[in-house]
Amino acid sequence: MTEATKRIVSISKEELASLPAADFHAGLRLIDNNDDVEDAVADLAASDIIGFDTETRPSFKRGISYKVSLLQLSTRKVCYLFRLNKIGLPESLVRLLADPSKLKIGVSVHDDFHNLMKLVDFTPEGFIDLQAYVKDFMIADNSLSRLYGIVFGKRISKAQRLTNWEADKLTKAQQTYAAMDALACIDLYDCLSTGNFDPQASPYMREVDPITSQPKITVSETEPANTSEASPALLEVLSHALEVMQSHTVLPTVAKKKTSRKPVKQESTEAAPKTKTTKKAAATRKSTTTVKATATKKTTATTKSATKKKSATKPEVTPVIVRPAVETIPGIKKYAFIYSGNLSSK
Repeated sequence: MTEATKRIVSISKEELASLPAADFHAGLRLIDNNDDVEDAVADLAASDIIGFDTETRPSFKRGISYKVSLLQLSTRKVCYLFRLNKIGLPESLVRLLADPSKLKIGVSVHDDFHNLMKLVDFTPEGFIDLQAYVKDFMIADNSLSRLYGIVFGKRISKAQRLTNWEADKLTKAQQTYAAMDALACIDLYDCLSTGNFDPQASPYMREVDPITSQPKITVSETEPANTSEASPALLEVLSHALEVMQSHTVLPTVAKKKTSRKPVKQESTEAAPKTKTTKKAAATRKSTTTVKATATKKTTATTKSATKKKSATKPEVTPVIVRPAVETIPGIKKYAFIYSGNLSSK
């Protein structure tokens, strides 16, 4: 295995995000009517190199797609933005794209060709795809922003990528973003083709893991730990707390009151013997009153006894709250309610 296959140049997304922003250093012309097309094509044809890119309106609904909206063609001095959604793809532009003598540089150009040929059927010629070209320089990454970060140590903003490229008027930020992509292709090719990039001296040179065939990433380059995931130590504490809670769980029990029946005091219905002779009428009235009173008391006592017996057979429902043994653990705020007694008793 050669040294070239053991080591590659690759930049992580954290390293890329930390780089300073790249500046657009050329002129810009927006072409949204056919009257300006011929002059723009003539200027591009006179250049020894053309940067190439396209933009398409993004779709956020399944089954809905849009045709290519913008074609960016750049020289080293000026970038032309052709609004194809307004002017279509003029014949002069098609001839330029199909001219094998005109060197054109892009990234992932086959995707762009596919979109352009939905407008006009033609055969693109004279293109160099940087994704393949950079492999001779041990660069494993493919996106334009990563290639630019590796070679120039600067970051191309992608904030405008998913904006509406068919808007009535493109914002200044959209125009600059689109032009920067085409111009960056020229900058990258110029730097690489003239030998101004040494992969062995690149700070992004990395060894390749022989098992995964991916670049080895040091601990400092990995993403911060996800604090939403529980650590093994926390899981151990939670497991112990659960065991303690289960050992203190109160099992359901049926609590019944002891039935106790107090003896009912019976009233004697017999009249006390008279020591003296009374009148017969008075004795009869007293005897009748005593019998009625005794019957009333007996009825009342029987009712109370029946009520106590009925209430004694109904189980008592007692709520018991069991709290976790370790209440200081973050995120544990649960209370288990256990009811003792048969709630469906008759």
